Amino acid sequence: CEEELKRCLNNAVDQKDDNLYVIKGQTALGKTEIYCQIVQQRTDKKFLIAVPTCKLQEEVAQRLEEKGVNCYKTVSLYKEVEHIGLPDLFDLVKEDYESGFGRQAKKRIRAYYMKHKEEMLPYQKEKIKSILEKRKGVSEERCIVTTHAYFLMMNLNEVTDYEIIVDEDILMTFFKKNREVPIEDLEYAVEHNVFSEHNTKILKEILGMKNEEAR
Repeated sequence: CEEELKRCLNNAVDQKDDNLYVIKGQTALGKTEIYCQIVQQRTDKKFLIAVPTCKLQEEVAQRLEEKGVNCYKTVSLYKEVEHIGLPDLFDLVKEDYESGFGRQAKKRIRAYYMKHKEEMLPYQKEKIKSILEKRKGVSEERCIVTTHAYFLMMNLNEVTDYEIIVDEDILMTFFKKNREVPIEDLEYAVEHNVFSEHNTKILKEILGMKNEEAR
């Protein structure tokens, strides 16, 4: 099983297209170690690895660094604000992230700063200014390790030359951050049998409703 998983991952990395490749692996099969080995061995490639949690991000980065691979770890704005020492600001940003609107957190921080800057300590002002500065691109790094949530907010035009490995199912994070789905996307999913027969039947009923009935 390990050899088959390694073969599938290498085959996906070798492809010359922009397709998505879904590779199912049994739990505890050692997939993290296998893709870390591939990153180590394939020095001709650049990799971006997205994992579910900050804790796993640290573990994967450490494992790669132990193999001699220098990693760039993305830093969550949410985590940066947590260490400023402004609980009310942290609560506002936390609310945005938990509601799936992390993209608007900077606007919230900027508004908070303009309103409260006279009350802040010098290091708090400097920290917030640093957060609000435009971040440099990451396109020069050979290996980036990030989280699902951060990955979904990235400008993918910066990483078109990367092999992107998404560890574990990213859909739960995706749906948490996207509260609306265009009707056209649902119609496409029904037409192409994306969902199970049962769910497709339910979607057809919903799509056939009038606005008043759908409410």
